[in-house]
Amino acid sequence: LWVLRDALTSEELLDSRLRVLSRKPENKLEKWLIQNKLYDLSRVAENKLDALFKKYYLEAKRLEERGELKTELVEYALPSHSVKNLNDLQRE
Repeated sequence: LWVLRDALTSEELLDSRLRVLSRKPENKLEKWLIQNKLYDLSRVAENKLDALFKKYYLEAKRLEERGELKTELVEYALPSHSVKNLNDLQRE
């Protein structure tokens, strides 16, 4: 029973998957999935989506249990197409 207490039902997993794919997270796990795994999830075939989403969700859950789930971006993270450099940002 201890193993099953945190297990998601198929409906909860489907709801979570829809929120992630529509980019409307409800918790930190879903936010992490959007930031780190959405590219893979959006490009996989529909028949493999359930298994892949469940794998990624369990990975995020394990990271959260260990306290390693990071959803906040680095303060000076720049997009690859940015016209500003880090020195300009630090001056501002």
